[in-house]
Amino acid sequence: GVVNLTRNHWSHSAGIGWSISAVYPQYCKYLEIGKKVMPGLGEIKRDIDVFALFEEEAKAVECKGYNYPIDQEYIKRYLTEIIPATRKWMLDKFPEKKHSFEIWSTGGFTKEALSELQAAKDKTKKYQIDFLDKEGILSKAKNLKTNKFYEVLKDYYFKDIA
Repeated sequence: GVVNLTRNHWSHSAGIGWSISAVYPQYCKYLEIGKKVMPGLGEIKRDIDVFALFEEEAKAVECKGYNYPIDQEYIKRYLTEIIPATRKWMLDKFPEKKHSFEIWSTGGFTKEALSELQAAKDKTKKYQIDFLDKEGILSKAKNLKTNKFYEVLKDYYFKDIA
């Protein structure tokens, strides 16, 4: 697959995006970090932290490399503004593919945010929603054939893991 890295600066969210790029290239045809999209004419440009194209799927991943949990207020914005704007762009560019959205948070989610995410995941039928906290991210990292992703997580985000 092709990997297009458009960010030349390092931030915690961009860093987790770089880390995610270790997960998907073996499965996807195209991957871009820091993709800028315009959902519609005259609309605000949006950033997709990690955008991956697979044979039958287009995936947008929101990355939060925080040491604190994401709250319900942000998740409501993610579900009602960020996903719909990104999906509008995906429907225009990739109408034949399934669409999925993931949010990865190294600091996890508040109980209320988790409840909001789970409810959205359960009721949404037109596209998929998934979310990973520290444990989910580490589990995904351990299942890879390479230790690189796990090492980046350990060095930059989870100093407490062995």
